[in-house]
Amino acid sequence: MKKTLKRLMIVFLAFACLLCACPAAVADGGSGVSAISETALEETATYNGYDAYCQAYAQAAHPQTEIIVDGGAYKEAAGVQVNAPAAYEGRDNVLIWDNPAGSVTWEVAVEEEGLYCLELGYYPLPGKNGKLEYGLQLNGTVPFTGAEEFCFDRRWKDQRDAAGHFETDYLGNELIPEQVELYTWMADAFSDPEGLYTIPYSFYFHAGLNTVTLTCLKEPAVIGWLRLYQPEELAGYTAPASTEGAPEKYIQKIQAESLSAKSDSSIRPVGDKSDPANEPCDVSKNLLNIVGGDNWAAAGQWVEWEFTVPADGYYQVAFRYRQNAVRGLFTSRHISVDGAVPYQELQSVRFLYGNDWQIRTLGEEEPVLLYLKAGTTHTLRMEVTLGEMAPILRELQNYQQRLNQYYRRIVMITGTSPDLYRDYQLEKEIPDLLNTFQEMEAKLRAQARKLEGISGFSGSEAVLLYRIADQLASFRKSP
Repeated sequence: MKKTLKRLMIVFLAFACLLCACPAAVADGGSGVSAISETALEETATYNGYDAYCQAYAQAAHPQTEIIVDGGAYKEAAGVQVNAPAAYEGRDNVLIWDNPAGSVTWEVAVEEEGLYCLELGYYPLPGKNGKLEYGLQLNGTVPFTGAEEFCFDRRWKDQRDAAGHFETDYLGNELIPEQVELYTWMADAFSDPEGLYTIPYSFYFHAGLNTVTLTCLKEPAVIGWLRLYQPEELAGYTAPASTEGAPEKYIQKIQAESLSAKSDSSIRPVGDKSDPANEPCDVSKNLLNIVGGDNWAAAGQWVEWEFTVPADGYYQVAFRYRQNAVRGLFTSRHISVDGAVPYQELQSVRFLYGNDWQIRTLGEEEPVLLYLKAGTTHTLRMEVTLGEMAPILRELQNYQQRLNQYYRRIVMITGTSPDLYRDYQLEKEIPDLLNTFQEMEAKLRAQARKLEGISGFSGSEAVLLYRIADQLASFRKSP
C-alpha cells in the first residue's frame, strides 16, 4: 500500500511538473518555458470554474454593443476613501484610488442581456512596482472560481543614456540596465492570468442595472473607465492585389534588445556570444544583444518595439530567434501592430524548437504582408501565449484536479503513513476508483496523441503523459 500511495503521489507531482513545464513562447534571441503556477482549484466534483460558467450561459447572446462607464461615476466605496469625480492626466471623470484597499462599485445599465467582455482602463500610480491586482464581483457575487484575482500590467523600459546606449563598466562591458516605469493610461481585459484561455473572459450581464465591484488587492491606480464589449472577429490573411509603394529590397533591422516598452521589469536584455551573428558582438566585452529566455516566458508577458518605414506600402516582418528549451515542441507568440492584431494568423505564431538560431518570417505557406504608413511611429508587440497548447493544458489541469480528489479520498482511508501489512481494500472502499483510473488513462493517452499531432513529433511532455498513463494502468492491475 505504501508503494501504491507513493506511485499515486508521483503521478500527482508529475502532473504539477508537467503543467509548470509546458511552453509559452520564445523569440527574438531567447529561449524559455512558461511557469504556469498551481491555481487554487476547488477539490470537489462541483468545481465552479470558468468552463462551468460558460456552460451555464451557453445559450446567452453576445450583443454587438459597447458600454462605457467612467471611473468617476461610481456608486459607492467601502473600506476606502477615493477621490472622484476627478481629472487626471488628460481625462475627466476618473476615480483616484491611491490607497490600495477596500472596494468600489459601479452601476452598469445594459439594454440587451448576454455575455460581454470587460475591460479596465487605468493609470498606475507609484507603489511597490508590482502588478495591479483586483478581485471582481458582478451583482454582488464572484462569477466563478478564479475571478477573485486579476492582474494588470505596469509599463516599463530599460534605462539608457541620451545617445541610447546602455551603461558600461570601466572595461566597456554593458551592464544590466536599471528599470524605468512609464506612467501612462493603459487598458486591458479581465482574462485568465495563466493564459489557459487565449481570449478574454466573457461575463453575463442581465438587462437593466448591473453592478460591478472591484476589490483592490495590490497597488494604487486611477480608474478611468469600465468597458463592456465584444472581441473583434479577425479575418484570415489574403494576399493584396498589388504591393506597390514599399521600396524594393528594403531591409530595416531592429535589434531585439532595443525595446520601447515591456510589461515586466524582469524582462531584461542579456549578452549572448553563442553566435557571432548576434549584434552587437565583441570577443572581449559583454554586450547586451538579445532579449528573452526564462525572464520572458510567462503567459501574458509582452515586449514592444517602435519603428518607422520610408514609404506607404506592404512589408514583411521576420524574427531571428532561438528556441532550444522545449525539446520536441514549439512555443507561441501573439503579435499585434499599433494595438491591433491584423490577421487571424498572428493570434498565435509558432516558433519551432532548434539548437541553432533561426529566421521566422510571419506567415505559413506564404509571407504575411503588413500595410504600414510612412510618417508615423509604429509599434509591434509580441506577447507570450499558449496558443494551441491552451486546450490541452486546460484538460490536463482538470485531470490533475480529479486525481488529487482521489488521492485525498485514499489518504482519508489509509492516512499518510499506511500499514504495510494491512489490506485497505481500496477498490471496495472507493468503488469507482479503478474505473476512474481506466478512464483517466485513456484520456491521458488521447491528450498525448493530440500533443504529438500539433507538434509533429513526440517530445518530452508527450512521453511524460504516456508514463503517467502507464502508472495508472499499473494501479488497476495491482491496487
